[in-house]
Amino acid sequence: MVNVQLYCPSTKKTVEDFYVTPFQTLQQVLPSVRLAFDIKYAAIYTTEAKPITEPSTLQEDQRVLVAASAMEIMLPDSPSEWVLYDGEEGDDVNMNVECYGLQWVVSIRCSFSTSKERH
Repeated sequence: MVNVQLYCPSTKKTVEDFYVTPFQTLQQVLPSVRLAFDIKYAAIYTTEAKPITEPSTLQEDQRVLVAASAMEIMLPDSPSEWVLYDGEEGDDVNMNVECYGLQWVVSIRCSFSTSKERH
């Protein structure tokens, strides 16, 4: 028996301590997932947003994403404190730094070249 955490991004609900036995099929697991979230549809995914077709592949303490509708597009999961860079600088960025305002690829090359020069 494997204990996993279920997370449904569309409802923002989490179900801790969801148990799956290695002999259950997907058709046996999905009704329990629907019941746990009180939803009419469920599909399960890895944190990389890949569909899980064999519940026997689940690992202990794995985080499993749950889609609540057939039209829901699952995106890779990340911890809530992570913020993806969207190209806009915040107030905490110093405009006087060497690579300020450059594109991501250019600024990475710039930071690598300056770090090599220092060593």
